[in-house]
Amino acid sequence: MAIINNHWYNLNEQRSYPLDDTASARSNADLQLPSDIISDLVIRWPATYGAYCFLSSISVTEYVVTFLLEVSATLDASSGSTLIAGISVPKSELESGRTYPLESFEKGVGGFAAFGSGASLGPNYKGLFSSPEQGLITARAARATRTPPVTSLSVENVQAKVTGLVDFTAIEPLSITKETRIIEGVEYENVLVFRLVQNDGNTANNVFEEYAGPCGRRVGSKNCLDPQPIQTINGVTADCDGVITLDFQGEVLVGRNLTDCGVIVDSGLGLSDSCDPPYLPDLTTGKLPSELAPQLIPPPIPPEPPFVPDVSISETVVTVLTLPYCDTFDDGVAYGFNEVGNSVFIFTADDSPAEEDCCTDAAGGVGCDRSESTSDSGWVPVGPIVDSSYGTNEYAAQGVVDSETSIRPDSTSLWQSDVQSLYRKYITDVKIKPPTIGGGLRNAGIIINRFTVPSTGVLRYWVAYLNIEDSTFGIYYFNGAGLVPLVSTEVTDVRTDDWYRITLKALPTANQLGVNFTATLTGITDPTLSTVTVETTVASSLWLDDAANVGLFNNRSHAYYSFWRVEEATS
Repeated sequence: MAIINNHWYNLNEQRSYPLDDTASARSNADLQLPSDIISDLVIRWPATYGAYCFLSSISVTEYVVTFLLEVSATLDASSGSTLIAGISVPKSELESGRTYPLESFEKGVGGFAAFGSGASLGPNYKGLFSSPEQGLITARAARATRTPPVTSLSVENVQAKVTGLVDFTAIEPLSITKETRIIEGVEYENVLVFRLVQNDGNTANNVFEEYAGPCGRRVGSKNCLDPQPIQTINGVTADCDGVITLDFQGEVLVGRNLTDCGVIVDSGLGLSDSCDPPYLPDLTTGKLPSELAPQLIPPPIPPEPPFVPDVSISETVVTVLTLPYCDTFDDGVAYGFNEVGNSVFIFTADDSPAEEDCCTDAAGGVGCDRSESTSDSGWVPVGPIVDSSYGTNEYAAQGVVDSETSIRPDSTSLWQSDVQSLYRKYITDVKIKPPTIGGGLRNAGIIINRFTVPSTGVLRYWVAYLNIEDSTFGIYYFNGAGLVPLVSTEVTDVRTDDWYRITLKALPTANQLGVNFTATLTGITDPTLSTVTVETTVASSLWLDDAANVGLFNNRSHAYYSFWRVEEATS
């Protein structure tokens, strides 16, 4: 029996909507995106972020449905992209056809989404899309908005503002007219021009003097008191803001005097070098100045420096953190590490064969087997130096029970000896053991910027994550409900009981609007494993404050780490 009037959502589940017809709808792993997961979508964002909105990540599991949206300036995202919105709905609360508001990660972004039957009844699906060519959202569902040039009006130093439709009424001597003006080379119509108008019949008061400001004078009327203001320099007048820009050429050093806002110009040339010699002869000798021997005028003798008593404020200088920094854990102490909640980390008599890399050039090292350790960092061994690693035991597969989230499966130990995690590179060697208890997994990683959102109380963090369960390595984002892959890649021949090196670097983007993560995986036991590198960028609004909470992380896994090294990252 034919359906005459098919519902809008039902139609969308039978086609690729809300994806554009030009999008391939195939993930980075060449998996086709099912058409029945998202049945409707509407999103708006400021055009300054980019012109093309695309689906960058989607995950359907047995517990939750999540997807993220990004925008870019080009179809191939060659100039990068910005994460603007996303949504994560537990399946226990999911209803097909119901609209859910999107969570915006940038100002001016808003929208909603509706899920189809594939989100609640379909098979699990995970897909990453790197560019609009794969996941472009159709223009009917996604549209950029132009930010109005004027969003509100207010009186100076008054907090109250007027918005929306505003009527202007002028009272003498103020006049408001609608005119056509050329502004910065562009002609604009309907420009409001505010001006003072002198009433010709009123000769007693000059409106320009009355509204000239506290000084009661106006430069244009030439009625200012001495000293007269500068109006031109060599015939050059100021712009409409009263600014004259001076361009100093040649070997000239220009500085600013902060005490009186003056400008200091320092040049290696004297007046005799910069001025033409006069052609008037000397009255006594009859010689021209150019015929006389040059006279050297010595510079003034600088004053003697003030006497400073030879008294030290502090007898010793204590360095909080010297980079590069390393801790080999060989003395049975994990310096600066604090276990989160009821996480349990222990020391294991095992070490990476490449642990000596930790101490290379590390003046601030602890546990390094060298005679200068004590003098360089002030470190004194707590116990005997024994090859050992720091991590969880086989009981980590049972999960962690604490008051923070009742049941938290991950085990985390945070290193809190630094004040920032940006401009940092973290390095560790990790060995993942096979599970010996039911429910155990095989994974490990480096966690960064672990914090709780003040407004919602939701826990968030990022992690460079090696997962032997599905042979993947990537950068994941914990949104409060689960780990969402931002970027991941398949790695073959990874196995338990082998040593692997994981690095994670965090740097702000060039425009300071986001944070760039770069993570690498290298084989230590098996050096034939090629180094794998993944990279992604998140919006600075999602990063919030630099919590400086970094450390070691695994999820129901028995894994331990040979050392912890921190370097300064510049590029």
